[in-house]
Amino acid sequence: MLKDIFIDKSLKRLERYVVGVLWGEAFTRKGYFKSSQDTQKFREQLELDKDSDSYNHAATNLGSKLDFVNLIKTLSDDESVEIIEYDKNLISFVNEQLEIIQPKFIKELEKIAEKTNDSTLLKQVQLTEDSFKQIEKEKEDALIREEEERKRRIDAENRAYIAEQKRIEAERKQRDEKDRRKKAESDARENELKRREEEVKRKEEEVKRKEAEQKAKEEKDKT
Repeated sequence: MLKDIFIDKSLKRLERYVVGVLWGEAFTRKGYFKSSQDTQKFREQLELDKDSDSYNHAATNLGSKLDFVNLIKTLSDDESVEIIEYDKNLISFVNEQLEIIQPKFIKELEKIAEKTNDSTLLKQVQLTEDSFKQIEKEKEDALIREEEERKRRIDAENRAYIAEQKRIEAERKQRDEKDRRKKAESDARENELKRREEEVKRKEEEVKRKEAEQKAKEEKDKT
């Protein structure tokens, strides 16, 4: 029972902390991740690992690996400490996580390689840095293309809007012109009707005048 409780459980949990180098969560303080969402993601994973009897996942957690590299760098900065041996596969996981890791972390690896005179690691770091720059350039080019496409889309929308406004204005002018033409035709018919009415009235008055003159002449002849 003692072996099961204190060795298989307690000791393994202690080993998990040692192997994972999680007590400081340096990756959080150092801001190794590009986004706060990624930082929180690995912090939450570490919290889950604390109750685990196995340290295997903690040792492979990206947050743990970043903390481990930070520990190696801290030791390499100490002139009184001589680093005899450490995991030479430090860079292997970085190549798979370039999308979420800050470029300054690669610089930390480069300092480790320089401090320890590790030409192999330095070469790996430089290759990783080249890969990172390529990824960043591709991202930048993609953003530029996206911005250009956005501008083209906006220009196309503006042109379409202007064309639509011109079409609406042209249709309005056509309606106005049609209305003016109808009104002019209506006014012309009305004027013509008035002219005819006045002409009829004038003729009627002329007939009445002649009839009156004729009647007056006839009465004069009788006298």
